[in-house]
Amino acid sequence: MSRIALGLMRISHKTKEEVEKLIEDSLSLGINFFDLDDIYGHGKCEELVGEVIKEKPYLREKMYIQSKVGIAYETCGYDNSYEYIIAYTKKILKRLNTTYLDCLLIHRIDVFIDNMEVYKAIKYLKDNKMIKDFGLSNFNTEEIKYLKDANLDIKYNQVSLGLGNMNMIDQVFYTNVPTNIVSKDVDNLFFYLKRKHIIIQCWSPFQYGFFEGSIFDTNKYPKINEVLEEYAKKYKTSKCAIATSFLLKLDKDLLVITGSANIEHIKECLDGENINLDKADWYKIYRDCGHLLP
Repeated sequence: MSRIALGLMRISHKTKEEVEKLIEDSLSLGINFFDLDDIYGHGKCEELVGEVIKEKPYLREKMYIQSKVGIAYETCGYDNSYEYIIAYTKKILKRLNTTYLDCLLIHRIDVFIDNMEVYKAIKYLKDNKMIKDFGLSNFNTEEIKYLKDANLDIKYNQVSLGLGNMNMIDQVFYTNVPTNIVSKDVDNLFFYLKRKHIIIQCWSPFQYGFFEGSIFDTNKYPKINEVLEEYAKKYKTSKCAIATSFLLKLDKDLLVITGSANIEHIKECLDGENINLDKADWYKIYRDCGHLLP
């Protein structure tokens, strides 16, 4: 399985034929991991993929399909209750025209979460062959520990991580640094996930802020683009491939989820899989992009 996954958040305006081509082109390039969410287009994105699967059911077995529940888009806030997880997973399956998900993530934590309710919901879904794998999105260390207290088998944690947002990695290096130089939100999520063998999925790997825009060719991040251009020339590739390789270097199992529907951009991400950044180059990119190495 490619370590590049295709995020399908931005396909709600596309036709079924366009989505079908995107899926088939991605599969032909070696990408078989497709990331969805019940809030993407308020279900429209899943419906479009479901239309493709209905017309070409043989594609389903070639695809690793992941979707998410937990953001209560029909009301307000978050809901990680037993009833919600099961009910909304069933809605996802109906929209996708499939009997199972390869992976279900809980998207964000509900302050009223009960770990045993989540355990029972996931057990029900697995026992009834509605899901195969289970994971989380945007959960911190203590929240994951709380769920693990209920013996939940957690395969993934999907987090915002990329050159436009390196907070999780900054925490590693900013230990024991005076607070007047840097501030540190102590969580140590990166090494907790590493220790527990929970695979990191990087969402919006090329975005900055909260969906404010791409890091590429923006006046806001001239230094990042200068650094990426330098290493793109060194490795004879694109800036996107370097930014992808930079993330993949962090862990052998880490996945990068590109949200692009542009096949040329997707190919650039895939090129990043073929680049093994030198460790010294990784540190230089991190430092030269404006991060402190004490």
